[in-house]
Amino acid sequence: MADLLLGLGLGLDDAAFTEGTWRATPLWFAVARGQNFALAEHLLTLGCNPNYSLFAAAWNEDRATIRLLLEHGADIEEGADRGDTPLLGAVGWSKFGPAEELLLGGANPNAQDKKGRTALHLMLAKGSAAEHFAMFVRAGARGDVPDAEGRTVVEMLWRKRDAVWKGIAEGLAS
Repeated sequence: MADLLLGLGLGLDDAAFTEGTWRATPLWFAVARGQNFALAEHLLTLGCNPNYSLFAAAWNEDRATIRLLLEHGADIEEGADRGDTPLLGAVGWSKFGPAEELLLGGANPNAQDKKGRTALHLMLAKGSAAEHFAMFVRAGARGDVPDAEGRTVVEMLWRKRDAVWKGIAEGLAS
């Protein structure tokens, strides 16, 4: 069906709608709405633009599609110019499997949103489990990055009474 539509003139990268620089392309529909790995792979093989779909793959917790998009050159830091990245989106939605996949793919663990918050700031505010902090520490996340109000994750963790959190603070401080 996709080949038929393409043969009738639908462009590989034609957008059904846009928001700023973001485009709802056929690939995005295959990833976001259809969750159709085979179609996404086919469109990428035909040469479509791999961008605009990492957020959708993260939302759908589709690690295989995240890998596929990255293998085809998707911008892992897409949205950084507006204070959002697929990694920050995954953490904001508590989708830690996709977050791990993005970290493995080279996502910046210290990316900041418009308020200067890193993934560590977001996880601390959401009360995420310590194991998720450890994943980010292993990926090179820094606890000394201040948010827009000057707060660092290390400073916030030192205020906690639990030994686990103090241990994470020590790991981030070293």
